[in-house]
Amino acid sequence: MENKISVFLVEDNHDMAFFIASFIKKHPEFLLLGSADTLADARIAIAAQKPDLVMLDNYLPDGTGIDIMKHLRTTQPDIDVIFITAANDIDTIKTAIRHGACDYLVKPFMLERLEEALKNYLMFNRKVRQKSHLPQEEIDRVIRQSIPYSAPAGFIYPKGIDELTLNQVRAAFSGENVQHTADSLSDTIGISKSTARRYLEYCKNIKLLEAHIQHGTVGRPQRFYRLTFN
Repeated sequence: MENKISVFLVEDNHDMAFFIASFIKKHPEFLLLGSADTLADARIAIAAQKPDLVMLDNYLPDGTGIDIMKHLRTTQPDIDVIFITAANDIDTIKTAIRHGACDYLVKPFMLERLEEALKNYLMFNRKVRQKSHLPQEEIDRVIRQSIPYSAPAGFIYPKGIDELTLNQVRAAFSGENVQHTADSLSDTIGISKSTARRYLEYCKNIKLLEAHIQHGTVGRPQRFYRLTFN
């Protein structure tokens, strides 16, 4: 028990919090200490529980995850942070990295990406616990492991799905309350309607998106897609 990496989760979307917490609880190397859905509660709990790692959303009802990171750097600098957020703008990414984020996951993300983030952190943690000094080749290996990417090495997408287009689809849903039909996604990223429909259904099947029907005043009902977790 005492050798496990302690984790505190800060996430205001209850579905996303349940998803992440459930995964952490099943991992034999990690111990979930608790969670908070506001900046104020997070600061109090983190100060009291002193976790090794904080998994941190950016958009909170009373502030941002960046605010928490700035606070941690001055009060508890030994705590590591994995940023988990819908914010994919360069300014937020740069600010998070400058304040010590060891990984950065953009919602929506695949389960494999979450698993890879924890695996990378676990390997890094083992290195720094076992040794007081590291040779250059091990430093290089640790740094490479912390570089974010969309899918783990060796991940094979289904036929008709490629990572580049999938990332374009994901980017099309960035922002608050964005939703698309196959037609609007086709126009937004410049792919055919049939290709847009295939990617939207793939994202729905892996729980990145959810679909709903809207009935207009004229014409057929339209199928809209939006992020499962905002």
